[in-house]
Amino acid sequence: MTNHKLIGTLAASTLLMLVVPASSQTFDSHTVDNATLSSLPLSTLHADVTNLTVYGPTPYGVRVDVAFKGRLRGTLSGTMEGVDSSTVRADGVTDVNVRAKIVTDDQALLSVEIVGNLNNGQVTDTHVRFLTAAPQYAWLMDKIIVGKGFATTEKLGIKYFVLN
Repeated sequence: MTNHKLIGTLAASTLLMLVVPASSQTFDSHTVDNATLSSLPLSTLHADVTNLTVYGPTPYGVRVDVAFKGRLRGTLSGTMEGVDSSTVRADGVTDVNVRAKIVTDDQALLSVEIVGNLNNGQVTDTHVRFLTAAPQYAWLMDKIIVGKGFATTEKLGIKYFVLN
């Protein structure tokens, strides 16, 4: 698709959102009040830290790159390898910023981005995004996936959940 066609498509989509009257949408407070959230286990990661690079104090905190590699087990199984370019803030909370790849047991390749927080060794809040060309894993790109677990300077243990 040329840039002009892409821009035209995006403009048309934006215009459609603006001209569809809100009164044509079914929305009421009952729908919002009865919204629920559940989670399904996706995978568990057990990984080893393979390298630590400490850049030292910066205006934003102490910057550290944590390289890791490990095994995913569960609905999504394979190996995961990447780097967490994290920043330890003055309040002791670590901002997590992971870029990684997963090679699944059936040899599909997935790109992973994870952002969140680590506090006292506990992964307290992460959001996981996948990108892949593998059709059998395309469903992951449309889901909200979160992770909880622990991290040390030697090991990572994270359980990932799909929110419904």
